[in-house]
Amino acid sequence: VDEKGEKMSKSVGNFVPLAEILKKYGADAFRLWGLSNVLWEDIKFNWQGLKESQSFLNTFVNMATFVQRFYESNDYTLTYEDKWVLSRLTTVINAVKTHLLNYHVHEAVRLLRHFLLEDVSRFYMKLIKERREAVGVLYRVLLESTKVLALFAPFTAEHVYQQVFKRYENEESIHLYPYPQPSFNDPQLEQEMEKVR
Repeated sequence: VDEKGEKMSKSVGNFVPLAEILKKYGADAFRLWGLSNVLWEDIKFNWQGLKESQSFLNTFVNMATFVQRFYESNDYTLTYEDKWVLSRLTTVINAVKTHLLNYHVHEAVRLLRHFLLEDVSRFYMKLIKERREAVGVLYRVLLESTKVLALFAPFTAEHVYQQVFKRYENEESIHLYPYPQPSFNDPQLEQEMEKVR
């Protein structure tokens, strides 16, 4: 439906052609925006939501570009913030899976978006900007996140994999990986870091 909740119709003049949406924001932004909404209710179309989805995808690609530029190896010593982000990764991946199994796709997408935007981009990357070796941790976080994002934004995930990760990994495509199963989890550390934030 349109922004006012009215059914979209060409005769009324409130219909937005899919081709126009895809040309302006792309298939993944449209898919991500749609899946972020509660699927059993009418979805109110709005350009702002699409713009935010595209902005999120751009942020994700920019983080991957940062890794591509500075990644050297997985040889690193974990600090407090590294352990925190790896624990958050495990928590989010497990929660996304639970949401999907319960058909709460919107919750899964929102959680993944929040993790990558707030926890990784706006918080963790600021903490590690002076620590070049932490790029190895960021590499790991983004690779596992790309595997999950591939469920919701397949073109962007594949692009990032081909541009950044493929040269170091074994699979030809991000879509050939199973769902990730990270093992490091420290709920107490996550709670402590929330206090720090």
